Amino acid sequence: TDPDVNKKENPQASDLDETDSTLVDENDGTGDPDAANVDCLKFNLSRIVADSNNNNYDLNPDRYGGGHQCPTNSDSKADFKVYKGGTDIPYSGKVQAFPNLIRGCSNSSCYTGTGWPKKIADVSAFYATGTITSNNAPGTWDAGYDLWFNRSNNIGPSRGAEILINLNRKNRQPPAHPWKKFTNVAVNNVNYDVYIYRQSATINGTNYIWNFIEYWRQTEVYSTSDMNVVSFMNKTETFTCPTGNPCLSKSWYWTGLDTGFELWHQGYGLQWSNVLIHS
Repeated sequence: TDPDVNKKENPQASDLDETDSTLVDENDGTGDPDAANVDCLKFNLSRIVADSNNNNYDLNPDRYGGGHQCPTNSDSKADFKVYKGGTDIPYSGKVQAFPNLIRGCSNSSCYTGTGWPKKIADVSAFYATGTITSNNAPGTWDAGYDLWFNRSNNIGPSRGAEILINLNRKNRQPPAHPWKKFTNVAVNNVNYDVYIYRQSATINGTNYIWNFIEYWRQTEVYSTSDMNVVSFMNKTETFTCPTGNPCLSKSWYWTGLDTGFELWHQGYGLQWSNVLIHS
């Protein structure tokens, strides 16, 4: 496994860290909300926001490493900004946080309404819209969508697959030692490099292993408009993973989609706005 691959574990409620932090304004006081609007818990799966179609999302700090990278939302719409809280951390080669908006299920609940998980065979199209603003964010980070899948209809930690769609990045290098790499893979008429691994994490004392497939967009973009994410599922079904089986199966279940930022170091000022994940 490449040393910079350290993905989201999404621990359950028993892993919540109620630590507060001292907030530091990284943007000269311009337009940032006060501390009451900033979420600096490690995992806080309770703050609901809504998009223009009244679909609900959970805002999740998903801060499983060191330091405090805190998402903030002050308008209850489907957007958030990465805010600095507490002491910064040095770059270590591992992801420290994945602040994100969840449409679908986390490990412990489906906060965003009925209809999740969805059997992959029953989903013909699902679209992702959103705008990324970098605000000259310092550090090492990338932005994109993260799709999670289980082999059965449950909302526990993944034992199936994860598809990460990497749209743009700063100071990121391509994963150095994937199990398999494909170049110039076309999805929705856009070329990606694809990196395949088996990923693992220990959550509440239990080890989970799943297929990890990263689509690295060759030409970076800072917005998507009705990008069909089911096309990535269909392409992933054609790849063979280290188990010798297809990386994804139509008999499995799609548990949710996260819109967020992988943060290795800093990333303060990054913003997702106008998020709309819909069928």
